[in-house]
Amino acid sequence: MLSVMGLLNAAQPPAVKIVAVPIHQLPASMNNLKIVFLSDIHLGPTMGRTKMQLSVRMVNPLESDITVIVGDLSDSEASVLRMAVAPLGQLHSCLDTYFVTGNHEYYTSDITNWFALLESLHIWPLHSENINISATGTQHGDGEGKGNDWICLAGVDDIAADILHYSDHGMNLSKALGSCSPDHTTILLAHQPLAAKRALQEWPDINLILSGHTHSGHLFPWNVAAYLLNPFFVGLYQVVQAIFVYVSPGTAYYGIPMQLGSGDHRAHPAARSLSQHCPSAPALPWPSPSIPLKSDLPALPPPQPLLPSPADIPLVTKPDMNSKATTVTYKRTDIYLPAGVE
Repeated sequence: MLSVMGLLNAAQPPAVKIVAVPIHQLPASMNNLKIVFLSDIHLGPTMGRTKMQLSVRMVNPLESDITVIVGDLSDSEASVLRMAVAPLGQLHSCLDTYFVTGNHEYYTSDITNWFALLESLHIWPLHSENINISATGTQHGDGEGKGNDWICLAGVDDIAADILHYSDHGMNLSKALGSCSPDHTTILLAHQPLAAKRALQEWPDINLILSGHTHSGHLFPWNVAAYLLNPFFVGLYQVVQAIFVYVSPGTAYYGIPMQLGSGDHRAHPAARSLSQHCPSAPALPWPSPSIPLKSDLPALPPPQPLLPSPADIPLVTKPDMNSKATTVTYKRTDIYLPAGVE
C-alpha cells in the first residue's frame, strides 16, 4: 500500500508555490521582483520531454522576471537528453534564465557539452561567476550597472566538483562573489545546503541563497538522514535579520518515481511582475523541429490565494554564523517554485 501511495504521489504534476522574501537593499525599481526557481529536475529515464514540457507550461504564465535552475538538471549526457531538455528553450523570463551545476552534473563528466546545449536554449550557466541585473537589463561580470539600481546574481559550481577534482570546476566563492558590492543586494545560487552554509560563513554580505538537493527527504526514512546531514533541509530559513536561505523540495524526483512521507502539494497564483511590459517570448528553434511537442498534457492544478504578506510565512531560525545583524529596510521578492511535495 505504501509503495502504491509513493508512486501516486510521484505521478502528480508539480505544484507552484509562492514564497515572499523580504530583501534588504533591493532597489525600489525591483520591488516585487519575481523569481521562478527550478531545481532537481533530474532528466533521465523517468523524467523526459513530456514532463519537461509540462513544467515549462506551468512556468511561463507566471511571467517571471528571472528564472533560475539550481542544479541536478540531468542524469545523463547532453547528447542523450538533447530532446528531453529542448522545452526549456521556450522558458520566458524578462531578465533571462540562469543555471548552476548540481552534484549529478559531475557524475556524467559532460559539463562542457551541457553548458553549450543550455546556451543554445538561451539559458546562461553561472560557472562560479556573477551578473549584475537591473530592471531594464543585465551587465555581466564586474560592471557597475546603472547607478545603484541593480542586484548581483551569483552562482557557484557544486561542491561535488571539488570532491571529484573536476578540471576547471569547483566552489570558488571569491570568483563568484568577489565583484558583488556589499552595498547592493546579492542573491547566490548554490545547489547543496552545505554549500549555502559555507558561503554564509565565508561571505556574510549575501542577502538570499537558493538551494535544492534534499528533495525534502523524497522517501521515508531517507528524509530523516537528509534532515540530519544538511544544515538547511527544506523551506525558508532566516539566518539573521537580513539573510535568508530557501531550500526547494525539488521540481521532480530522483531515481525511483516515488514520494512518500515528505508533505503535501500547495499551489498559489502569480502576483504582479516587476516587468509589466515584458515582450512576448521569442520563438527559439528546437534542436529537432521535426519532432512536435505533445499537446495532450494534464490540466494544471487550480490556484489558491496568494500568501498576503512575508510576515505570514513561517521561518525556521538558524544560528548566526558570525554575520552582523543590522537595522534594515526590506522590499519584497516573490519566489515561484514549481516543485514536488514538501
